[in-house]
Order: sequence, then structure tokens, then C-alpha cells
Amino acid sequence: MMLRGLPCANSGRMGSAHTRQETRSPGPRELEPASRAHRTKRRELSACGAKESAASPQGIQGPLGPWRVWAAPRSSLKLALLLILLLPSAVSAAAPAERAVLTYDINLGGFGVAQAELDLILGPNGYRVDSRMTTQGFLGRMLDFTTTARTTGTWQPTGPQPDLHYSDTVWRGEGRRVEIIYDSTPPRAEVTPPPSAEDREPVPEDARAGTVDPLSGVLALLRSTAEDPPPTAIFDGRRLYTLALDALLPAQVSSEAYSGTGWRGVLAYDRKFGRATNPPSSMFRSRSGSGTGAADIHLAPGAALGLSVPVPVRIEVGTGNFGSLVVLLTDVRLLPADQTACQSC
Repeated sequence: MMLRGLPCANSGRMGSAHTRQETRSPGPRELEPASRAHRTKRRELSACGAKESAASPQGIQGPLGPWRVWAAPRSSLKLALLLILLLPSAVSAAAPAERAVLTYDINLGGFGVAQAELDLILGPNGYRVDSRMTTQGFLGRMLDFTTTARTTGTWQPTGPQPDLHYSDTVWRGEGRRVEIIYDSTPPRAEVTPPPSAEDREPVPEDARAGTVDPLSGVLALLRSTAEDPPPTAIFDGRRLYTLALDALLPAQVSSEAYSGTGWRGVLAYDRKFGRATNPPSSMFRSRSGSGTGAADIHLAPGAALGLSVPVPVRIEVGTGNFGSLVVLLTDVRLLPADQTACQSC
């Protein structure tokens, strides 16, 4: 995925960012593709001139079509966490490892409902991502949803290759665990409780070949040097789906942690396997009914936040009954990259 030039009006100024550097290490803390009929031919944005083109990131030209996803609160929250992790790696073989903790506030219908924190280590040889999200406020008292996850992997010529992914989720007092081990083809998955116990269609074992976990999948999509990267196949233990970046344009972006020039894009989702065979009540049922949808994503230049990779600062997903779910970056903490914390990095 290539990002093409920032808006010319702010040439030479990256906007304002608020980051904090710390020496201590903190504790670890479904989208659905939009119709491709709305996509247009790409054209180069060269109005900024040769001086800017030499240093500007590269990107995709295209309109943001009328994409919208109708999702239940839990699905939207899980989607939000996945989208937050849009951190493409551009780390070169000679670059040192870098570490940052990103904090996001998650609002639904204008009310604060959850908070997410990501601990990222990106090194010249590999990566590690730890995530934690928990509901809070009124929704937290109603639904009691907490999820933690970790992925470790290495950079390969074909893209990020996970070694191990696991997640632990508590939903209304009931625990769920997924562990995916990438030591064979297809990868081995241990899921508790099994999908059959949740009235969910199984994901065929042969369909898992060539898939990666959700965190590595987003890294693969946005780390691609192709102008139009192909969809990435992702298996999360219960569902198999694809993610594709449909549009990316220079834009002004803003959140509590950053305000300035960046990019705005659309991430499209298409579920292939793992649909629920006994859908929930009409209050929480997806209105799209197709297993496809998209979210609006705003990215900030990594350099403005002390990182070598673009960082999501705002994510918005429409829900059917609860208004828009909006995710906003509120804090960035830069930490020393302890090599012992990421053996593969």
C-alpha cells in the first residue's frame, strides 16, 4: 500500500501531535467489502511539485463511497479493536526496534463505552502486538466485555508471518479463548468453546491455508508496496474473512493526540466462513445480512508521532440501532524497545 502526497496547503508542516516518552514498561493491556463499483481509476497527485514528491508518502486516489456496516455492539467493539491495529510496518533491516503504547477512546452514539490500549514493538526482523480492550460506563455495566490478545511474528518477503496468536475474551462473565499456532499448513487452532457450541458454522480446515491472524493481516495489507494491494485472508479462530483497502486520500485528520495532515481511507470486510447459524435477536442482528461492510479510517503520519509507521487517529463505523461507533486516538507513549520483550524482533 503506497501513500501518495500529503495536502500541499500544509507543505512542510506535519500538524500538531502530543506524545509522551517513558522509560518504564506498562502492563499488557467484524467490518463488513463495500461495492467496488464505487471505485475510480487512480491518478497521481503531483500538484505539490518535485520538492515535495521526493519525500512525501505515497497513496491511492479514489472516492469514499457510501459504505456502511450494521453491527451489534459486541461485533462493533471487536471491529474497532481490529481497525485500531492498522499499523503498517515500514521498518528497514537496519532500523532499530521501536515501541509505543497507543490509547484509544471508543464512543457509541456519542457516549463513551470502551477504551483500548495497544503495546507495539516493531523491529527489523519481527513484531509483537499486545492489545487490551474493556467496556466502561453504562455499556460496561450491561455487557461486561473484555478482550486481550497477543501476536508475535517475523517479517518475510511475502509479508508479516505470525508465529503465535492468542486472545482471551470475557463476555457477560463467560470466557472464550483462541490460540493459533503457525507451525504447519494450515495453522493449528485451539478454540474454547468450539464454534459448534456457539451455533456457528465451522471454517473448513483447507480454507485456513495461507491465512494469518487479525493483527498480522492488517499489517500485511498496509505494509504492501503495491498501489492496489489484494485482499488479505484472515482467520481468527471462529471466522474467516478478507480485508481490503478500497480508497486512500490526503486529508486533514484530527484527534486528541494529533491534528494536521494525513490520509483518509476505507477498509472493506468480506466474511467467507464462520457465520452464526442461529442469529441473535432482531435488536442485535446485522441489517446488511451479507457479511460485508466497511469503516472510515483516518491515518496520521508516523513521523509526527515519533514512529516510522502511519497511525490510525480516527475510525468510524455505522451501526443500525446505536448510532456511529467512533474510535479516537487520545495518547501516544514512546518507550524503550526491550529486546527481551520481543525475541523475534
